[in-house]
Amino acid sequence: MARSSVMRRGAARRVVGGVVVGLAVAGLAACSGVQGSSPTPSWFADREPLSPCGSVTSAPGSDGALPADALACLAAGAHDGAELTVGSYITEGDLIVSYYRVGPGIDGIEVITDATRDAFGPREWRLDRCPDATSVTDLGTCAPAG
Repeated sequence: MARSSVMRRGAARRVVGGVVVGLAVAGLAACSGVQGSSPTPSWFADREPLSPCGSVTSAPGSDGALPADALACLAAGAHDGAELTVGSYITEGDLIVSYYRVGPGIDGIEVITDATRDAFGPREWRLDRCPDATSVTDLGTCAPAG
């Protein structure tokens, strides 16, 4: 087989692979409550539904800046309740999904983290409460719930 046809086939595989990865990330961004390698805990699955502020997934290697409209949605939802889902990639390429929640009965911001896909971390779900938070970008001091 000619070297150029082997190279074209390899390039086509990379393009198809990139499309598949892109679709998988888009699918994650469209869902909240996507399950990683361990079961979704009932306290997460049964949480009180709040008005959605959407889902944002930052590209690997990006600065992780969140869109202003997503941050504004969360700030505006402090009285009635709102939730923003944020996917971010660690240096090694694993995805961590965080759910930022505000509203009645929540002091500051509540952060639920799904780190079950992080092969280099504890592979667990975590609930933190950040009573001093002024925004998602300034959480102040957070403590594990429980």
